[in-house]
Amino acid sequence: MKFTIQNKIILTNIIIILLALAIIGTIVIQGMLFYNIQHTEGLLVENSNNANLFIQQYILSKQRENDSATKTNILKEDSAFLVEELAKQNNTRVQLFDQFGGLLSDSAVLEVLPSADIRQEIEIAIEQGEKAYIVKKLKEGRFIYFASPIVTDNQQIGIISFIYSLENVDNLIQESIVLFIWAALMGLIVMYFISFYLTRRILKPIFTLRDSSERIAQGNYQYQIQYISHDEIGDLTRSFNRMVSNIGEKIQEINSEKSKLESVISSIQDGIIAIDDENNILALNEPAKQIFNMENDEELECILSFEFMKDLYDSVQKEQRAVTREIKHKNLYLLIYANLIQVATHSIGYIFVIRDITKIRELEEKQGQFISSVSHELRTPLTTIIGYSDLLKRRGADNPELLDKSMDTINQEGNRLLRLVDDLLNLSKFENMEFDLIMTEVDLVQLIGDVVNQMKMKAKKYNNEIQFTHSPLPKVNGDYDRLKQVFINIIDNAIKYSFGSNIIQVYTEQEDGFAIISVRDYGPGIPEDSLEEIFQPFYRVDKVRSRNMGGSGLGLAIVKEIVVKHGGTIHVESKEDEGTLMIVKLPTL
Repeated sequence: MKFTIQNKIILTNIIIILLALAIIGTIVIQGMLFYNIQHTEGLLVENSNNANLFIQQYILSKQRENDSATKTNILKEDSAFLVEELAKQNNTRVQLFDQFGGLLSDSAVLEVLPSADIRQEIEIAIEQGEKAYIVKKLKEGRFIYFASPIVTDNQQIGIISFIYSLENVDNLIQESIVLFIWAALMGLIVMYFISFYLTRRILKPIFTLRDSSERIAQGNYQYQIQYISHDEIGDLTRSFNRMVSNIGEKIQEINSEKSKLESVISSIQDGIIAIDDENNILALNEPAKQIFNMENDEELECILSFEFMKDLYDSVQKEQRAVTREIKHKNLYLLIYANLIQVATHSIGYIFVIRDITKIRELEEKQGQFISSVSHELRTPLTTIIGYSDLLKRRGADNPELLDKSMDTINQEGNRLLRLVDDLLNLSKFENMEFDLIMTEVDLVQLIGDVVNQMKMKAKKYNNEIQFTHSPLPKVNGDYDRLKQVFINIIDNAIKYSFGSNIIQVYTEQEDGFAIISVRDYGPGIPEDSLEEIFQPFYRVDKVRSRNMGGSGLGLAIVKEIVVKHGGTIHVESKEDEGTLMIVKLPTL
């Protein structure tokens, strides 16, 4: 059970009440005891005076009857009668002693035995001649032993003693104690409920503050405590409300700044990792997670488990300055910048900026390959032209046959060079979007039929046959001339790379809002590792055969660019020695 402040206040009140009741009870009981003892003492003093007077009168009456009888003898001889009579008068036990402390008679004992000891109160009464008493606790209870000297004619002739039981007094005190205990219990019960009610009422604003604190801890900074009072709790409540409002405003500012920072970090394409001096992650954006294949905000150990990251971390810690390194991670080229996070003059952590430069490196590699391919493609016809030009200079004038052959070769290689330059210009325009498509409604069946009819003459040259199987197709939105260029190039490749006496199949179909045009040949096919490369500029599967047939290696690259600009896709399926299937998908109207 939680020991709340309410319980503490109630317990404190109960303890205070118990202490107060204990003190009051002790004072009352002691007062009652003192009062009863004093009252009993006064009663015994009065009884002893009356008894003394009774004994004096009795002795005088006896002396009148017998002049020779002395007072002491009369007291001794008639002590039994006197104690019995006085016991009846005072309703208490009475003893008579001589002037030496010897017991003469006892109203409660028939046979009196001599005692060697003189009681204290008897001794005081004999020696000092004054009344005296003591309180004794016996098995039967508490008793007052009261002693008073018997004086006649200024002569002390004996001692009278009253043994007064305090049973009634003790019973009264015990009953008072029991009654006091019951009253205390009832008072405590009443006090508990009163304290519970009052503390509940008084502490209600405190409980409200507690509940409000829990709401604030959960992020609710709009809640205000409604407590109108001008006491200290009222002041605390108003201060608390002001504090909550201020905290809410500050939290909103912090969240706003945090949101802005997160937006900035998330919009950065580079990976960002920030950690504090205690190796807790401060910031981690999505690109960084993707680079390190992290699904969630994992522990820093996951990042530092990579050796290159641990080396960078250690280097920055050791050198206390920025470090930049380029590393290869799996299939990625990464440029990583690491530095300290400085606030004023001291460091609070470390930041890593990770840039994926894989595409840049691949582009540089492709640029190198492209330049090499262009140089090679330009060099071949230029070398032929220069060679035949030199030959004409030396021998052309004397040999007409050599002159005709050289001029034909130079013209052929010049045209080849021109086609190569045109293809390069077209490819550059397509990739840089520096050309306009003249979009119209195009009937693909008619367009492909025209292309097939145009290419049949070339197919006969290679002893091949083109079969065109078509079904009705919806029209497409496209550039007629560019789409015609696409299918001329594809069918031309199928003719050039087919074995002789083969069939080239062209067929159409539609599916899910797309027109599908397939061109199938039964040539040597394409190796599986080259399927993804054939759309790259200057890539040739059979370089010698392609070059001999006048190919520049740019045709399929241009085809792909045109199809993509039309919102379509091009796909190739092929197996070696089984042929190739080119599939073009274009969205229909």
